[in-house]
Amino acid sequence: MRCIKGNRTCGGYEARSSIVFRPQASQFISSSGSGTLPVDGQPLLAPTTGPLPTLARKCTLSKRVPLPGTNYMPPDTPCKEISNELFDEYACRTFLWDFCIPPTTPADARGLFHGLEPMLHRIGLHSKVGKACMAVSAELHRKTLCREYLGRRAEAKYHEVLCYLAKAVQNPASADTAETLIIATLLGLYEMMLARETHPGHYNTHARGVAAILQIGNSPSDLLMAARSGHFNKVLTGKSQPCSIFSFPSRHPTSEQTLDDLLLVLDDIQKRSTPQRLANTSPETLYGLMDEAAALNQAFARWQDAQPADLRGSVSGYTKPPQPQQPLQWLPASPSPSSSSSVDSSSSDFPRNTSPHHSHESPPPPIPAAYWPGRVDTYHDHYVASVWNMSRTSRLQLIDLLLRLSRMLGDGNPNSTEHQHHAADAAQLLTDLLASIPFHLVDDLHVFLNPDQPTRELAAGAGHRPDEIPNPGRPAGGLLIMHHLDVVSRLCPTLVPADVRDYLRKCLLWISTGMGIGQAAIFAKSSESHPQALTSGCMITWVAMLL
Repeated sequence: MRCIKGNRTCGGYEARSSIVFRPQASQFISSSGSGTLPVDGQPLLAPTTGPLPTLARKCTLSKRVPLPGTNYMPPDTPCKEISNELFDEYACRTFLWDFCIPPTTPADARGLFHGLEPMLHRIGLHSKVGKACMAVSAELHRKTLCREYLGRRAEAKYHEVLCYLAKAVQNPASADTAETLIIATLLGLYEMMLARETHPGHYNTHARGVAAILQIGNSPSDLLMAARSGHFNKVLTGKSQPCSIFSFPSRHPTSEQTLDDLLLVLDDIQKRSTPQRLANTSPETLYGLMDEAAALNQAFARWQDAQPADLRGSVSGYTKPPQPQQPLQWLPASPSPSSSSSVDSSSSDFPRNTSPHHSHESPPPPIPAAYWPGRVDTYHDHYVASVWNMSRTSRLQLIDLLLRLSRMLGDGNPNSTEHQHHAADAAQLLTDLLASIPFHLVDDLHVFLNPDQPTRELAAGAGHRPDEIPNPGRPAGGLLIMHHLDVVSRLCPTLVPADVRDYLRKCLLWISTGMGIGQAAIFAKSSESHPQALTSGCMITWVAMLL
């Protein structure tokens, strides 16, 4: 309130409790340059062989809202309490809080931008990599906090780093390949934030730049093959060491197929099952493709069953919908009088929200993002949840393909044993996916599931509507689930009925407005798929899992 009366931008405050210590193994951190980065005017850490404290800092700036009792929005001006240099450092550290997910254990070495913080310890917050982090962080909070000044800071940092990247790409011998790759990935993430319907952004360009730096094709399958073959590490370090993108701890025989292996097989099947390819395909070939898809679906199921219990989701609670509604369940449809390949939502055989209402009554109100009635699961971290959702989305795509091929071959009877088996599997997969959404979008599930009056009042004072998430989660969660939501929302109505599709799109809209990732709004508002945008977004996100 003192800042409002003084007509200045509130700079927030930094509580000591916000400086958390996350596990970072010393073997991942270079000791060179340690002790040079200041935190609150004090040396970060004296030279040591042990783990370094995290630089991550949660943003404490308040959301710019109209003055109480008026529609007047106070002007957004630079923070006068701190210097621009310190402001930029805070922005960089906020990026680490919002997007960096350290590995589950040192042996896994997988997360999201998990190697970025050790690099910043070595090269400094004001390096080109640090300035790219500042650009992403400032643009993110421009959108979520309604602070246009941050957008101007973000644009200035973006163009500064973009000029450096152009020179590094033209003369790769004079630049560090790892730093160049991280910068290209961060600028691609910046463009994903900036994207909107009228300006889709240039993340496609940066995705192609990432592929060029890695000397691979511009597709997620090319990235998977580069990681498996060791080419990814060879480009970065000169050592050909195989790695995986979707990696869990190795607790099973090495002969077992990894999730990366299964995804490559899925990509091959999808390339052979496009509508154009299937239009002139013989029945024998279609039956062969069905057998391949069914076998791969079973392989994904075996992979899911083989994962350790401590990396599975556990029930955290149950959401309380706006009005009494029954949980998602499978409703078998009556046989269709014709074997038409087009299936509308009225004949969908699973799954749907089954709250009873008569035809003369108005339908239930739309369910806000993260409030789908039913189970809510929690996971070790967002990366682990994303790996599970990747397997679920892949199986849903395969079941969608199996049902489509069955209709083409005239075997699409919804009462057949095989059809009902696929529908039951898909119902469970979709239920598990829906149960993971709050974990990705909410900061504290306990507070979300058990909101008290002070929490509601605090959320209202921060500018959140009553139907919005009162405690938004880290943007990393939205980034790691939004592509899954887009893919699932475009599957046939037999698998994903209209109310579920609408809910998934509301979640995508929330990721855009509440987490600042503009690409999610393009997915949510478009009636047509955007394969190039999806491919580029996955390229940028998957590379971030390897860095």
